[in-house]
Amino acid sequence: MKKDVSLSHEFALYYELLPDFLKSGSQLVVDEKDFVHRVERVLRLKVGEKLVLFNRARHATAQLIQMDRKRVSFEIVSVARNSIYAPRITFLLPILKRDALASAMYYLVESGVNEIQLLSTQGVQRSWAGSQEMERLERICIAAAEQSKNYSFPVLKEPISIAQAAATIAQGAHCFYGSPEGISFRDIISNTVPEQLVLTCGPESDFTVREKEQLQAAGFTPLRLTPTILRAETAALCVSALFRTVFSR
Repeated sequence: MKKDVSLSHEFALYYELLPDFLKSGSQLVVDEKDFVHRVERVLRLKVGEKLVLFNRARHATAQLIQMDRKRVSFEIVSVARNSIYAPRITFLLPILKRDALASAMYYLVESGVNEIQLLSTQGVQRSWAGSQEMERLERICIAAAEQSKNYSFPVLKEPISIAQAAATIAQGAHCFYGSPEGISFRDIISNTVPEQLVLTCGPESDFTVREKEQLQAAGFTPLRLTPTILRAETAALCVSALFRTVFSR
């Protein structure tokens, strides 16, 4: 039976080198080995089918018009600048265990934060693998962006301390950290119209008393998420999605 192209899922594929000059009707030929492999073997795209190509600046709907083992050719259907979600959300993400950190990264991209600042805390339970780990996390961000179609996916920054993070917070930003002893989200809704948000939650062993004091001195308000104890990666999803959903515009 012939496949109904009109009902097929439209994939999104990150392509950092997406040209600035693309417009409707222009053609794009890509001969990068990994890219061709993904189109042919992973996505199994057929001639005539469409996908979305994107980088952090723009995205283009493209129709596959020719493919062989060395190159793929597309005709551009449309091009648009990526939307930047508002209000701006920066998430201070503690270094978690390897799998938990990967999950938290994925969740934060899905929920539409604008920036992820990794955070070194007293509760870190493993060593940081430096540039190799940053590259792994960047790949996770891209995979999450492709799945969620968050084309302007968040910038990822290398780990810094809470004190260093506090010094970079923009004046006027609304700052919150997850805490069972915090205020209710209902109180925030009635008193807040944020332009910028800085959010965080503790690592697996939570922030220390000293770290909570540092956060509060930097203007962070403790926020009660649920009456239960959440895993660190679940708390990251909960707080980021909650703020993005309620204050999105």
